[in-house]
Amino acid sequence: MDSEPFDTMLQILLIRPGATEYDRDHRIQGNLNVPLSDEGREEVRQMGHAFRNQGLSLRCLYVASSEPSQETAKLLIESGLDCRKLKAVEAFQNLDQGLWQGMLIEDIRRSQPKIYRMYQDSPECICPPEGEMFGEAEDRVLPALEKLIRRHRDGMVGIVVSAPIADMIRKFIGHGEVHDLWKTLEEHGRWELLEVGSGKESLLV
Repeated sequence: MDSEPFDTMLQILLIRPGATEYDRDHRIQGNLNVPLSDEGREEVRQMGHAFRNQGLSLRCLYVASSEPSQETAKLLIESGLDCRKLKAVEAFQNLDQGLWQGMLIEDIRRSQPKIYRMYQDSPECICPPEGEMFGEAEDRVLPALEKLIRRHRDGMVGIVVSAPIADMIRKFIGHGEVHDLWKTLEEHGRWELLEVGSGKESLLV
């Protein structure tokens, strides 16, 4: 789906959930419901404190239905993030990695080096066994994102989603491309502020 410019002053606070034990072990999590680790909860609390100190106020916080995203959203609000409304979005569920879920990334690299490199360079061309193509995920994520953007013409909203869905959203809004998916899968506890339709670069933290 091609993105179109939106004439808005909307800002999106794009948040990746805190770390889980899978992140620590460099395992492929996909859309499995894995709770945050102690490290992940601390990451989220620090984010919440930072948002409170900066005086950020969200009209709504949209959250993927997975356990890491839901737990992250609740901890953010408990830690001081000002948010008027919390809403789960099923379409923001993370990419289904099929039979790869639970496996070590290193095991994929060693046992399937060609597939590993292809998923690194051209992730849109690879489907994990019994999993989901990148384009299939776009077909559910982008309509939900467009609906969100049209609902909020200004102000600030938040989205809590795991990588690589977070990177898919960045790409759609106009803030880069999705490249090395293996590296992306290990991103957690980070946030960035995107300006929709402004053409400005995001502020990655």
